[in-house]
Amino acid sequence: MAAHLPVESATWRDVNPHWRRTIDTDLLRLVEHSLRWLVWAKTVDGERGRNIPHLIPMPWDEPDQTESVWRGDALDWDDTADALGGDPRLRDAMQRIKDHEGWV
Repeated sequence: MAAHLPVESATWRDVNPHWRRTIDTDLLRLVEHSLRWLVWAKTVDGERGRNIPHLIPMPWDEPDQTESVWRGDALDWDDTADALGGDPRLRDAMQRIKDHEGWV
């Protein structure tokens, strides 16, 4: 039922967390980014490829997962062996690497 309500209705805004996102906001965002990029391209930074302008993040954008996925997520030897399938030969090979002189 809420799917057929106008975007301006209070019920639609309550049901849909991304109610502010419209084609107009997306197009305006792209126009703004394109203009910032064109201005940037004529600067010294633009000539050297530094400080490239990025899209301004909006509340409905998904967070960038590439940076934070591995940050702080370290596995110990046993967890690594389990994640790789738990093969006993793999566990033995990892133990030899671990016992190798110079490994901490």
